[in-house]
Amino acid sequence: MVELALLAALVAGQTDAADEVDDVEAAELAPIASPREDPTGANSYDYAFANTHLTPVGDGPTKVTVTDRFATPNYGYFPLVVHVDNTLGPRQTLKLTFSSTGSGGSHQFTRSVEVGQGERRVVSLPVPSHVRYGAFRVRGPGISDRGEAHISFTQVNLHQRAVLNLGTAETFQATTGSKPSFSGSATVQVVTLGIDEAPSETASYVGWDTVVLSGAKVEQLSDAQRRALEAYAALGGHLVLMQGARGLASSFPLLASDSPQYGVGRLTFCQGCSEAQLLAHEARVPVRAIEPKGRRNRYAYEPEPANELKLPVATAPIGRFVLIIALFTLAIGPGSLWVARKKGPAALLVTIPGTAAITCALIVGYSALRDGFTVHSTVQGFTLLDAANHRAITAGVGAFYANLAPGSARFGNGELVVAPTTTREYGGVEQTASINWDEGLKVGADFIPSRSYLEWSFLSSAPTRARVVVKASGGGAPRVQNALGSDLDYLQLRTSQGVFSVTSLKDGEEKAATEQKVEAPVQLVSLKPRLSAEARAALTAPLRVNEFIAAMSTPGLVPMGGLSLELSDSRHLVRGGFER
Repeated sequence: MVELALLAALVAGQTDAADEVDDVEAAELAPIASPREDPTGANSYDYAFANTHLTPVGDGPTKVTVTDRFATPNYGYFPLVVHVDNTLGPRQTLKLTFSSTGSGGSHQFTRSVEVGQGERRVVSLPVPSHVRYGAFRVRGPGISDRGEAHISFTQVNLHQRAVLNLGTAETFQATTGSKPSFSGSATVQVVTLGIDEAPSETASYVGWDTVVLSGAKVEQLSDAQRRALEAYAALGGHLVLMQGARGLASSFPLLASDSPQYGVGRLTFCQGCSEAQLLAHEARVPVRAIEPKGRRNRYAYEPEPANELKLPVATAPIGRFVLIIALFTLAIGPGSLWVARKKGPAALLVTIPGTAAITCALIVGYSALRDGFTVHSTVQGFTLLDAANHRAITAGVGAFYANLAPGSARFGNGELVVAPTTTREYGGVEQTASINWDEGLKVGADFIPSRSYLEWSFLSSAPTRARVVVKASGGGAPRVQNALGSDLDYLQLRTSQGVFSVTSLKDGEEKAATEQKVEAPVQLVSLKPRLSAEARAALTAPLRVNEFIAAMSTPGLVPMGGLSLELSDSRHLVRGGFER
């Protein structure tokens, strides 16, 4: 019973005092973004349209233009929209490359696009939101003139909400029932893209507080566009549709009639809804990564203790280095005097360089033995398991430190990485990595640079075979089979007969559950201050019948891009329906 109580602590309820501390920590992490307060004390959500400009890039048989002066959200990505007119050009593959410049150094974002003979199409290249300017280049057989242009972007003010409107300015005004503001004090910036320009990948939407589909109904979009918007909403975004929910169950499988929450985001069906319902929501990545203040190398790593992900190797071993330097000082000082008296001054020409070489070898050797040549990491996150559709909605955060950069990492379709959201508030170096968007997302070696502590958020909406199977056992406690892919520390489930739990369930193992008198609330531990309000609500809501929640001491279903990691203090929560 004592062992059961200790293991159950992974999901045991916290005290009120601990909740208050975590709430304070969460408030400290909250981004600065709030509606403008008017003299009457009421919140105003007046909006303004952001201006964009089409800039020619390539000419010849194939003509290419790119959207310039795009307003970007405060985190995540934005779509760099490229128009390709291949009316007179041959069938070809175009290579699109955007090279950013700025305080974060130079990074490249690339994509290859196949265009047919005589085809006209629009493609998008997701770019991290903090990028402000750089050079866009297009190469292909049909480009005979220029092929490069310098473009820039503007940021949405930290005190404003960033809204992406798929439609026209007229359809958005009809949606809100109000005209845009021209006073310069708007609390919402709206970027408008035509329906044909709507991106087909989730990354381009992550970071926008709201995406409004004002120019069409869901059924008029392509399958790829529908999947991208659905995943955006499930992973923390706010999607507004100008139609009713009838007939959309297949497009939005997580839809519930009793809640506007969709996964860890929101889905609003707007037919005569208020302006506040469209514009008031602040979307946030479900589990936030935080960049340390100051420089990123580990000797300047001083995160707030309450926010720290435990990664001891990322902390400089100052004490041991001081000991080695003290021994070196003794050897060079008193040691050299002793050598000079015993062997003569000429001997110092050998002993002093030799002592320095031995000291350097000790420091390098200790670093190699302590840090190794692997990637040290702490990964924490959660998964909402959509058992009916065999899909996992996963969000997580990882802290990383590597003695040597591990090279590239590849993430599949539906998986993406998001840089910390607080960089500009701290005034530090912008964190990003070079990305190739062909066949998913491939990050370059700058994803985890050598000898630097950094964090990334991870999002995934992907098919999965992970599941929990519950079997009846003749009127007694049910038997639980773990098919989640990792060993479980604790699992709690609810059936029509009551609440049951099981501990220490290995992957593939089956064990009889134990009945509980009351449901134990979920303990989120150090993950709690990093969670968005919607993610916290989804994880801590009371279990429904035929639903479970499980805790494991591994990264779980958080995508790691094929990296080989040495893990410490990792934990993962999985919640969803079980199979019978």
